[in-house]
Amino acid sequence: ADRVPGLFINTLPVRLDTSRGGVLDTVRSMQADLAELLVHEHAPLALAQRMSGVAAEAPLFTALFNYRHSAGAADADMEVEGIEVLFAQERTNYPLTVSVDDTGDG
Repeated sequence: ADRVPGLFINTLPVRLDTSRGGVLDTVRSMQADLAELLVHEHAPLALAQRMSGVAAEAPLFTALFNYRHSAGAADADMEVEGIEVLFAQERTNYPLTVSVDDTGDG
């Protein structure tokens, strides 16, 4: 199931407090916050919105940080027999989006 796209792709809402101290402290704190949130990764969006404390008219997400673990660079160019990609484009409506592909090689 960890390699199936679609229903298993989830976004966890967190608030980043930049006044926590230095970069290392902030990253460690965010890691702990995300670890605590993992038990809620399959919660419905409506429940996440109610529990967030964010006003109903405000967006729940204003930025997206996507950190992906990939098996390696070779997988990124993997071709599937009989399938030809004609066009691909990634779009988002978030004002700030950061995507990191961790291929484990650097």
